[in-house]
Amino acid sequence: MEGKKINQEKIDPKWLEGLTFRGATEKIVEKNGRKMRQGIPFEVPLKKENVLGCTDYGDYVIIAGNDGRKHPPVTKGKAGPTLAKRTEKNSDQ
Repeated sequence: MEGKKINQEKIDPKWLEGLTFRGATEKIVEKNGRKMRQGIPFEVPLKKENVLGCTDYGDYVIIAGNDGRKHPPVTKGKAGPTLAKRTEKNSDQ
């Protein structure tokens, strides 16, 4: 099934619920008398600005973030829960 690309402006904020953006900031630290750069990872909720691409397949959409991750399919129904949330609930049982 072919998907249709979606512009960033048309992305529904409900589709981004529960998805995260991962990145890192640099901090200069001193180790063994030398200044070195240390990466400090962070994780924040995914925003429209952090979406690299979005493809519509009818009942669901696939979202790719600027961090290089492709997120699980997101359903487009009225309730709008992501498949990731559903599988997370099932794994707790």
